[in-house]
Amino acid sequence: MSSPRKFLILAKEEVTQYTDPVPTPAANSILVKNLKVTPLRVESEDRALMRPYLGNSEQIPVMEEAVIEFDVELAGGGTPLATVPKWGPLMKACAFGETVVAVTSVTYAPISTTFKYVTIYAYLDGILAKMTGCAGSVSLEAAAKRLPHLKFRFVGKYLPVTDVAIPGSSDFSAFQQPKASIPANTGTTTVDGYAARVAAVSLDMSNEISHALWMNAETNEITDRKPRGSIVVEEVTVATKDYWTLVRNATLVAFAWMHGTVSGNRVQVTAPKLQLVDVERTTFEGANALRFNVTFNPNTGNDEVAIVCT
Repeated sequence: MSSPRKFLILAKEEVTQYTDPVPTPAANSILVKNLKVTPLRVESEDRALMRPYLGNSEQIPVMEEAVIEFDVELAGGGTPLATVPKWGPLMKACAFGETVVAVTSVTYAPISTTFKYVTIYAYLDGILAKMTGCAGSVSLEAAAKRLPHLKFRFVGKYLPVTDVAIPGSSDFSAFQQPKASIPANTGTTTVDGYAARVAAVSLDMSNEISHALWMNAETNEITDRKPRGSIVVEEVTVATKDYWTLVRNATLVAFAWMHGTVSGNRVQVTAPKLQLVDVERTTFEGANALRFNVTFNPNTGNDEVAIVCT
């Protein structure tokens, strides 16, 4: 009997879309949780035949794809500095560029051309589901007293499911231990220059993925993005910080959030033009708080957000 607790996910960047680069457990294992795999998703057309009796006609598949969703704990790349985190290839397949500054940092920022793709192997305790040409979207979620994480969703080309045992030699050693979102680990969060007490932060890139079957070709592309999210901060007096006017005036403000304090395991999110779209009064741990839906807007282009590992 197979177990829903035994699985292995491998992911490797492709040189050419749909060409399997053959990820290996030793080099390309991804440490995930909350896994959901749909090895085959089909769209069908009803033949709708007219006959002298009642009954169904066959549903003929006209579209097939593979879909996978999972979470990866948010942590840095490790030491030495400028080590690419193991989740880096996944970010690149979600329309992020990767900039490595030697002995300093690895930065992920959105791109609009020259997209990258990954091949993903999902070993499901006796079953292997492969998908190539995967394009995806990613969101980041962090909340007080919780482990922050990245949520990925990928769509790719379906390959036949086969019976394969989970291989040995998986290596997760490069994944850093995550740190809880507590004062000892989370640095200053600033909204429009104001250092706010923050209870939760989320960012969803909301990539639009177009997986299309032409009559004689298959394409899988990211066609747009509309980054959005939310933040929950302590409610303060208007004299201290006038959030209300920022909402009313649709003011675009700078935003920064830092998680982690140890070199090699720090991740910072910055945004040059965040908009507080609306505001709702709420509470957190018995204190008054404000919850904002937000959008992340470009400044000069492809700079709505930066995720920096140091």
